[in-house]
Amino acid sequence: VDVDGVDRCALAAFAMDDVGTPGVAIARYARSRDDATRAEAAVTVLDAYQRRGIGTALLHRLAEVARRNGISTLTATVMWENRALLDGLRALGAEIRPSEPGVASVEIAVPPEHAEYHETDLHRFLRVFAERVGEAIGLRFER
Repeated sequence: VDVDGVDRCALAAFAMDDVGTPGVAIARYARSRDDATRAEAAVTVLDAYQRRGIGTALLHRLAEVARRNGISTLTATVMWENRALLDGLRALGAEIRPSEPGVASVEIAVPPEHAEYHETDLHRFLRVFAERVGEAIGLRFER
Protein backbone atom coordinates (compact mmCIF):
# COMPACT_ATOMS: atom_id res chain seq x y z
CA VAL A 1 0.00 0.00 0.00
CA ASP A 2 1.40 3.35 -1.04
CA VAL A 3 0.14 5.73 1.65
CA ASP A 4 0.95 9.43 1.77
CA GLY A 5 -1.66 10.64 4.29
CA VAL A 6 -3.20 13.10 1.83
CA ASP A 7 -4.22 11.41 -1.42
CA ARG A 8 -3.98 7.88 -0.02
CA CYS A 9 -4.63 7.31 3.66
CA ALA A 10 -4.92 4.19 5.81
CA LEU A 11 -5.86 3.82 9.48
CA ALA A 12 -5.53 0.59 11.44
CA ALA A 13 -6.98 -0.80 14.66
CA PHE A 14 -5.18 -3.28 16.90
CA ALA A 15 -6.36 -5.41 19.82
CA MET A 16 -4.03 -3.93 22.43
CA ASP A 17 -5.25 -6.30 25.14
CA ASP A 18 -4.44 -9.40 23.10
CA VAL A 19 -0.63 -9.56 22.85
CA GLY A 20 0.57 -10.81 19.51
CA THR A 21 -2.74 -10.15 17.78
CA PRO A 22 -2.22 -8.55 14.39
CA GLY A 23 -4.27 -5.59 13.28
CA VAL A 24 -7.99 -6.28 13.56
CA ALA A 25 -9.28 -3.60 11.18
CA ILE A 26 -8.22 -1.15 8.50
CA ALA A 27 -9.91 1.82 6.87
CA ARG A 28 -8.47 3.51 3.84
CA TYR A 29 -9.24 5.98 1.09
CA ALA A 30 -7.71 6.78 -2.28
CA ARG A 31 -8.43 10.17 -3.85
CA SER A 32 -9.99 10.13 -7.32
CA ARG A 33 -7.68 11.15 -10.15
CA ASP A 34 -10.65 12.73 -11.97
CA ASP A 35 -12.12 14.75 -9.08
CA ALA A 36 -9.87 15.78 -6.17
CA THR A 37 -12.91 16.28 -3.89
CA ARG A 38 -13.85 12.58 -4.08
CA ALA A 39 -12.18 9.44 -2.75
CA GLU A 40 -12.96 5.74 -2.77
CA ALA A 41 -13.09 4.38 0.78
CA ALA A 42 -13.02 0.88 2.23
CA VAL A 43 -13.21 -0.53 5.74
CA THR A 44 -12.34 -4.12 6.65
CA VAL A 45 -12.77 -5.67 10.11
CA LEU A 46 -11.77 -9.23 11.00
CA ASP A 47 -14.82 -11.44 11.56
CA ALA A 48 -14.07 -12.01 15.25
CA TYR A 49 -14.06 -8.25 15.88
CA GLN A 50 -17.14 -7.23 13.89
CA ARG A 51 -20.25 -5.65 15.44
CA ARG A 52 -18.20 -3.86 18.11
CA GLY A 53 -18.14 -0.40 16.52
CA ILE A 54 -14.53 -0.65 15.33
CA GLY A 55 -15.41 -0.14 11.65
CA THR A 56 -17.70 2.78 12.48
CA ALA A 57 -15.03 4.44 14.62
CA LEU A 58 -12.43 4.02 11.87
CA LEU A 59 -14.83 5.36 9.25
CA HIS A 60 -15.53 8.48 11.34
CA ARG A 61 -11.80 9.06 11.83
CA LEU A 62 -11.13 8.45 8.13
CA ALA A 63 -13.79 11.05 7.27
CA GLU A 64 -12.03 13.58 9.54
CA VAL A 65 -8.72 13.00 7.75
CA ALA A 66 -10.42 13.19 4.34
CA ARG A 67 -12.14 16.50 5.25
CA ARG A 68 -8.83 18.03 6.36
CA ASN A 69 -7.37 17.01 2.98
CA GLY A 70 -10.13 18.63 0.91
CA ILE A 71 -12.22 15.53 0.22
CA SER A 72 -15.96 16.14 0.48
CA THR A 73 -17.39 12.85 -0.84
CA LEU A 74 -16.49 9.23 -0.12
CA THR A 75 -17.53 6.46 -2.50
CA ALA A 76 -17.53 2.69 -2.13
CA THR A 77 -18.84 -0.51 -3.63
CA VAL A 78 -20.70 -2.90 -1.32
CA MET A 79 -22.23 -6.29 -1.93
CA TRP A 80 -26.06 -6.10 -1.74
CA GLU A 81 -26.01 -9.07 0.64
CA ASN A 82 -24.23 -6.92 3.24
CA ARG A 83 -27.56 -5.45 4.42
CA ALA A 84 -26.27 -4.41 7.86
CA LEU A 85 -23.55 -2.25 6.31
CA LEU A 86 -25.87 -0.75 3.70
CA ASP A 87 -28.49 0.04 6.38
CA GLY A 88 -25.83 1.67 8.55
CA LEU A 89 -24.55 3.77 5.64
CA ARG A 90 -28.11 4.78 4.75
CA ALA A 91 -28.61 5.91 8.36
CA LEU A 92 -25.55 8.15 7.92
CA GLY A 93 -27.11 9.71 4.82
CA ALA A 94 -25.42 7.69 2.09
CA GLU A 95 -26.92 7.51 -1.38
CA ILE A 96 -27.06 3.88 -2.48
CA ARG A 97 -27.85 2.69 -6.00
CA PRO A 98 -27.27 -0.37 -8.17
CA SER A 99 -23.89 -0.70 -9.82
CA GLU A 100 -23.17 -4.09 -11.34
CA PRO A 101 -24.95 -7.38 -10.57
CA GLY A 102 -24.79 -8.04 -6.83
CA VAL A 103 -23.03 -4.77 -6.09
CA ALA A 104 -24.27 -1.42 -4.78
CA SER A 105 -22.60 1.90 -5.45
CA VAL A 106 -22.40 4.05 -2.32
CA GLU A 107 -21.78 7.78 -2.11
CA ILE A 108 -21.71 9.74 1.11
CA ALA A 109 -20.88 13.34 1.89
CA VAL A 110 -18.08 13.80 4.39
CA PRO A 111 -19.78 15.32 7.45
CA PRO A 112 -18.78 18.82 8.50
CA GLU A 113 -16.34 19.31 11.34
CA HIS A 114 -17.94 18.71 14.77
CA ALA A 115 -20.92 16.90 13.21
CA GLU A 116 -23.22 15.18 15.66
CA TYR A 117 -23.45 11.42 15.23
CA HIS A 118 -26.17 9.13 16.50
CA GLU A 119 -24.97 7.93 19.87
CA THR A 120 -26.12 4.77 21.60
CA ASP A 121 -26.15 4.18 25.36
CA LEU A 122 -22.99 2.10 24.93
CA HIS A 123 -21.20 4.95 23.12
CA ARG A 124 -22.17 7.39 25.90
CA PHE A 125 -20.98 4.97 28.59
CA LEU A 126 -17.65 4.37 26.84
CA ARG A 127 -17.09 8.10 26.31
CA VAL A 128 -17.80 8.93 29.97
CA PHE A 129 -15.65 6.01 31.13
CA ALA A 130 -12.74 7.10 28.92
CA GLU A 131 -13.05 10.71 30.10
CA ARG A 132 -13.03 9.70 33.78
CA VAL A 133 -10.13 7.28 33.40
CA GLY A 134 -8.27 9.91 31.39
CA GLU A 135 -8.85 12.56 34.06
CA ALA A 136 -7.65 10.13 36.75
CA ILE A 137 -4.34 9.63 34.95
CA GLY A 138 -3.96 13.22 33.77
CA LEU A 139 -5.20 13.02 30.16
CA ARG A 140 -7.58 15.53 28.61
CA PHE A 141 -10.18 14.67 26.01
CA GLU A 142 -11.75 17.11 23.55
CA ARG A 143 -15.11 16.62 21.86
